Amino acid sequence: MALAATLAGCVPSDWPPPEYPSMPTVPAGTPAPSLAPARLPVSPPSDCPHIPLGGFYDVWRNKQVWPHLGCAVEAAIPINGTEAYLCCPLHSIWIQEKRLFVTLDESSSRWAFVSDDSGLPADATFVTPTWQPPTAMSGPPPPTPAPTPTQVPPLTPFIATQVPSPSPTQPSATPPADVPTLLPTVVLMTQQSWSPSEPCFQASGRHGWLANLPAWAERCRGLSRTNETIFSGAMEQFQGGWLLWNGNVCFVLFADGTWTMF
Repeated sequence: MALAATLAGCVPSDWPPPEYPSMPTVPAGTPAPSLAPARLPVSPPSDCPHIPLGGFYDVWRNKQVWPHLGCAVEAAIPINGTEAYLCCPLHSIWIQEKRLFVTLDESSSRWAFVSDDSGLPADATFVTPTWQPPTAMSGPPPPTPAPTPTQVPPLTPFIATQVPSPSPTQPSATPPADVPTLLPTVVLMTQQSWSPSEPCFQASGRHGWLANLPAWAERCRGLSRTNETIFSGAMEQFQGGWLLWNGNVCFVLFADGTWTMF
């Protein structure tokens, strides 16, 4: 009786509760809702206004590419240009038809378009001599031909003469004004993503102009790892980015600013 009296105090004052409307009856044969996540299509769409062709199609149909790029908004167009690897490390691609740079940051996997405001002619290319590693030779070195009698200079008799010892000179506190200061012509970058055996040199031309822009001047310091090389390729725009081919590698430029290559 004491327990019943205690529980009586827990009963709400409006007990019994009011009647609630009953749940609607589900018609027979109605499929039950699925709790499984929706599956994404496993193949690229076939109803796009433009379907990439050739190598662009092989890259676009990759499951890591087409869900982000979407459909192509135009057909691929041929492009020409030049490219260089700067010492940032930055891969600089210049498109002649659009007077536009594509900058591919190798350390952050970010890319960007940069308008070419260098003022240089569109058909101008610039080549800077680069350091080349010595070529390894297989086998023993070729024999040195023996000199002919006409190549041997006449012997000059050696006469020993006593030369007075020069008096020691005191070093000057300041170097002579006519002695030029020697500056290094090759800068070897260290602690970067490229091999330290590849020296950097002063970049020239439009890629040198890019390397000295405020966005990269502190990192690149106007230096390049390679010459400016000419290429012929193609480019195609998609809903979510671009495909760019430089004649050797296909670059995928996503609209979120990231890039990859195939």
